[in-house]
Amino acid sequence: MRRFISYLLLCGATLLGVGAATVPTLLKLDADLAYDAGQTLYFRASEWNENSLNGNYTGENGAFLTYDDGLPAGAKQPIAYIADTIRDRLDAYGISGYKVATQGSDTVAVTLRTPKDSQTQYTYLESYLSFSGGNYELDATLDANDAAEGYAYNQLWADIIDGQTARIEDMEQGQYNVPTVVIPLKSGDDYKTAFLDLVKFCKDNTNEADEQSGTEAKSTNLVVWANRLEDDYYKYASANPNVGSKILSVVNPDNAVWYDSSDTDQAYPSLRLIPSSSATSGSQYDPTKTQEAYDAARTLMLTFNAGSFQYDALKASSSASAPRFAVHFAYSEKSPATVESLFVNGDWNRSVAMSATLISTLVVIAALAVLLGFFERALAPLHLAVVGVTGFSALAVFIAFGAQFNIAALIGLSCSALVALFGSLFYSSRLKDELHKGRTLKKAHAEATRKALWPTIDMGIVSVVVGLCVYGLGGDVASKAGVMLVLGGFFGLIANLLYARIAGWLLCNDSTLAEKFHKYLGVRQENIPDLAKMEKQTYFGPFADRDFTRGKFISLIATGLFVLAGIGATIGFGVANKGSSFFNSNGYEASSPVLRIDVRSSEADNITISSLRETSDLSDVNFKEGDAPEDIFHTYKLDGQYLASYVTDIALSASSKAVYVGEGDTIETYYWFYYEAKLGKANSLLNSALTDENVDLKITKWNGAEYAPFAGTSFSELSSDIISSFVGSDIKDILNSGAFSDDCYITFSLVAPADLTPYLWQVALSVGVGIAAALVYLCIRFRPSRGLIAGVAVAASAFVSVTFFILTRISTLPVVALGCIPVVVAGLAMALFLLNAEKEIYRESKERDKNTAAFRLDCLEKANARQGGNILFYALLAFYPPVICLAFSPRIYGTVYIACVLGLAFATALTLTAVTPLSGVLGNAFSKIRLPQGNKKKKKAKGGQLLKKKSSAEPEESIFIGIND
Repeated sequence: MRRFISYLLLCGATLLGVGAATVPTLLKLDADLAYDAGQTLYFRASEWNENSLNGNYTGENGAFLTYDDGLPAGAKQPIAYIADTIRDRLDAYGISGYKVATQGSDTVAVTLRTPKDSQTQYTYLESYLSFSGGNYELDATLDANDAAEGYAYNQLWADIIDGQTARIEDMEQGQYNVPTVVIPLKSGDDYKTAFLDLVKFCKDNTNEADEQSGTEAKSTNLVVWANRLEDDYYKYASANPNVGSKILSVVNPDNAVWYDSSDTDQAYPSLRLIPSSSATSGSQYDPTKTQEAYDAARTLMLTFNAGSFQYDALKASSSASAPRFAVHFAYSEKSPATVESLFVNGDWNRSVAMSATLISTLVVIAALAVLLGFFERALAPLHLAVVGVTGFSALAVFIAFGAQFNIAALIGLSCSALVALFGSLFYSSRLKDELHKGRTLKKAHAEATRKALWPTIDMGIVSVVVGLCVYGLGGDVASKAGVMLVLGGFFGLIANLLYARIAGWLLCNDSTLAEKFHKYLGVRQENIPDLAKMEKQTYFGPFADRDFTRGKFISLIATGLFVLAGIGATIGFGVANKGSSFFNSNGYEASSPVLRIDVRSSEADNITISSLRETSDLSDVNFKEGDAPEDIFHTYKLDGQYLASYVTDIALSASSKAVYVGEGDTIETYYWFYYEAKLGKANSLLNSALTDENVDLKITKWNGAEYAPFAGTSFSELSSDIISSFVGSDIKDILNSGAFSDDCYITFSLVAPADLTPYLWQVALSVGVGIAAALVYLCIRFRPSRGLIAGVAVAASAFVSVTFFILTRISTLPVVALGCIPVVVAGLAMALFLLNAEKEIYRESKERDKNTAAFRLDCLEKANARQGGNILFYALLAFYPPVICLAFSPRIYGTVYIACVLGLAFATALTLTAVTPLSGVLGNAFSKIRLPQGNKKKKKAKGGQLLKKKSSAEPEESIFIGIND
C-alpha cells in the first residue's frame, strides 16, 4: 500500500506544484492586444508635397485625398490603399495582432500592442508606419555644401543606394557581435569611387582636440537622407524637426564600409549603419541589451526597405504618373484590451483577473478530471499530472522566450495537452489490454511501457513537425500556436517517457493493488482469463465486435460534399472579393460614424472646450430634459433624436501632436488636440448620409426656446455650424490666429475597421505542409497506404472545419482558421491509435503467411474494432475543451471553438469508418505493382563451380530430434 500512497502523493504534489507556480508565471506573461491594453496610433495622410512634410492639417495643400471624379474603374479611395500598405508593414514588423481602421478620407487608426508594451517599440512604429519611402542620398555632416575646403559634391551620392535592399549582418566589436544594417551600393566603379571618396573625406575631417597645437575637435560623419530638399542642411536638424525627420542615419566613417567575407579583394563595398539604441548608445556595447540592439537594427532595415505610398491603381490613364501620398503620425492614445484583460493592475501590484478565459480553463480542467476519474479510476491522477507538467512547462518556456500570448497560443496550449494525453492514454490502454491477457499487474506494466514507447515517440515527432511548419509558415499570429505545439510535443514526450513511467511503476508494483486492481483500474474480473485453465484472451475492448466501417459511405459522402462545396465556395468568394477575404466578416467590420474635433493651439497645455463639459467621458455630459442645452450633443437632434443618444464614447487624445512650421532654423511650434465621439454602428441614417450625398439629414437645433428646423441637411453643414456656434467661441482667446479654418475643424466620418490577421492562406499553407510532413513520417512508419489515407482524412477534417464558415456565410473573422490546428493534432493522434494497434496485432500474430494484403487488412480491421473505445474516449476528451470554451470564453472566439468541434467530429468519423476500408483498397492497388528487378548473377566459386550451401555434419533426423526436444 505504501507505493500506491507514494503514487498518489507524487501526482498530488505535482498538480499542487503546477497550480502554485502557474499564477506567478502568468504574471510575467506578455499578452497581445486581445488580452491586454495597448495603444492606438493615428496617422494623417495628405497628397504628396515635398515642401510640407507635416501633414495636411489645414487643408491648404488640396483636398483630403477624396477623388470624387476620375477614379479608374475598380479603384478604391486612396486612404484604403494607404491602409493596405500599413497592414503589410505591420506584417513585416511581426506584430501579433492588430486592428487597422480608416477614418474618413485622410486618417488611419492602428490599434496594437507591442511586446512588453514597450514605448520604444511604439516610437519605432510611429516613424516606420508613416515613413513615406523615398529618394535616398548620402552626404557629409556639413553646415553647407561649400563649408569645407576640398569638398566637392558628387551627384552620384543622390542615387547610390536607391532601389537597394537592406539586410542585417553581425559586426564583431570586441568579443561581441553587434547587429548592423548593410545596404549594397549600386554596381559600378563610379559608385564605388564616389562612396569611398565620401568616406575618406569624413575621416580626413575628423580629429580630436590638441591643446598644444591649438587644434579644435572636429567630427564629420556620413549622413543618409530620405527625400532631402535643396535647402536641407545638417545644421538645421537639431532646431528644425522637419529636417531631422529626413535624416535616416548618421554613420561614423570608421564603421561605414562593409565587405562580404567572400570578397577577399574588397572589390564590392557596402554601406553599413549601426542604429542607435540603449545597447549601443555609449562607447561600449552592452551585451545584456542585445534584443534592444536587434530591434533598432530591424526597424531601420524595414524602414529603409519600405516603399513609398504611391499606387499605380490610381493612374488616370496609362500615360499619367501614379499619384504619391504622404503619411504623418498624428497622435496616440491608450487602448483597452479588445477582448478582455487577463490581469488587474492595482496601485501596488498586478494580479491575474478572473476573466472568462481563466474561468473556461478552470472548468475544462475540472471536466477532464471528472471524465478521467470516471473512466480511468486510479490512473486519472497520472493523466492529469502528465497534462499539468506538459502544459506548465510549455507555457513557462513560452513566457521565458518573451513570445506574445494570443488566441493562437491558447489553442497551441490545448494542443499540447492533447499530445500529452495521447501518450498517457495509450499506456493506460495497453496496461488494461495486458491485464485482459491474464498477466500480473507488474508484468502488465512492463509490457505496456514497452508497447507505448514508439507510439508516444510518434506523437511527439508529428506534433513537433506540425508545430514547426505552423511556426515557420503560419504568419505572426498563428506562429504562436506553432511555438506552443513544438514545446508541448517535446515536454509531452519527456513527461510520458519519464514521469509517467515512474508514476506507473509505483502504481503497478504495489502489493495490495496487485490483488485488487480490478476495482482501482476499472477492469472487470470476469473478462480476465484464467491461465491455469489454459484460457485465452476474450475481451479486446467495448467495441471489439462492432463493425464501424458500415458507416463509411455516410461519412465519405458527407465529407465529400462538404469538401467540394468548400472548394467551390472558397474559389467563388475569393474571386468575388478579389482574394481579400473569403469570410463574411460584415458583422465584425461594420463601419461606424464618428465626430472628430481637431484644435490647434500655440500652447502645449490641453485645450478646454466648455461645450464638451471639459470632459473626455460621456458620463460627464449631463443634460436634463426641459433644460436649455449647453453642450454640442444636446443642442442638435438628428432624425428627432438628440445627437448624444447616438454617442457611445468620447475620447480626448492622450498627448498633443507637435507641428513645426517654417524653414531653416526659424521654426514655430503648434500643438494639435483631438476629441473623438463615437456615434455607434446601428443607425443606418448616419451611415447612409456619410456615404451618399443625396441622403438628406433631418436636423433640428435649439434656438433658445425650442428645437427648430436647421437650414442644412448634410454633415458638412452641421460641422460648420458647430465651429461657429461652439468651438470657435470657446477657443478664440487661446488662439494666435483668428482664422478658425486654420486652427480648428470638425468632421463627421465613417470608421471602417479591418482585422485581417491571421490570413487564411498562411494558416492553410502551414497546416497543409505540416500534414504533408506528418504524412511522410506515417508512410515510413506504417506503410504508404496507411499513411496516405490517414493524412488525407486529417486534411479533409481540417478543411471542412474552416470552409464550413465560408460556405454557410456565418459572420466571422479569419481567426476561425486557427480552429483547424487542434483538429490536425487530434486527428493524427486517432490515426496513431489505429495504426500502432495494427502493427502490434501483425507483430504478435503467429500466422505463417503474413506478407499478403488480405492479412494486413484483416489486422487493420481488428485494430479498428479493438481501438474504437480508445479513439472515442480520446475524441470525447478532445471535444470537451472547445465545447466548454464555447460556453464560457469570450464570444468573439466562439467560431474558433465551433470549428474545432466540427473538425473533430469529421476526424473521428473518418478515422473509425473510412480509414480502414480505404487503406485496404489502396493497399491492394499497391500490392499489384511490381517494380522491375535486375538479373543478379550468382557468385561462382573457384574452379567454376557455383557456391553451394554447406550442410551440417549431423544427420537430418538428429536436427529434428533436437528441435522437438
